[in-house]
Amino acid sequence: MFTTALVKTGAFAVVERQQINEGFEREKRLKADKKATGKSKGSILSGADFIFEGTVSEVSAKESEDETSLSLKGMTVDRSESMGSIGLDVRVIEANTGKVVEAVNVRKQIASSGSGISGVGSMLSSLTGIGSKVEPAVNIKRARKDGVDKALRECIEEAVCKVAERLSED
Repeated sequence: MFTTALVKTGAFAVVERQQINEGFEREKRLKADKKATGKSKGSILSGADFIFEGTVSEVSAKESEDETSLSLKGMTVDRSESMGSIGLDVRVIEANTGKVVEAVNVRKQIASSGSGISGVGSMLSSLTGIGSKVEPAVNIKRARKDGVDKALRECIEEAVCKVAERLSED
């Protein structure tokens, strides 16, 4: 996610280091052994001016939670909401000196909610007297939850945009 966000800004020429053994070095060996064609067999890697480090610095599944329930004549209406958050800290380190040249932190909310209705048949039965032997049942539930991965991606993209803006000002 972080590499994708860096590339998408267009502000950085990103060099890959984490996956290098899986692809780039293997390809260079194939070309050096004349098992593949291309110009990379004798080439050297591009150097990096900056190193980006990101840390998920906080995760709070439920910072707040509210639940409400109302019952009337056998029918129950429920409503719940909860809020959590995720935070990300990003540092930009100058590769030649090791000096931290930029740092940002970003936080995103993670919301979830739910609602439900049950016992409609019980309420109708108690109000009308109909269905005392056979009670119709109706239950409805609904839930919505923000994804942690989505919130993390939003944190990363916001942090990278902030870093790109700040570094372009220098």
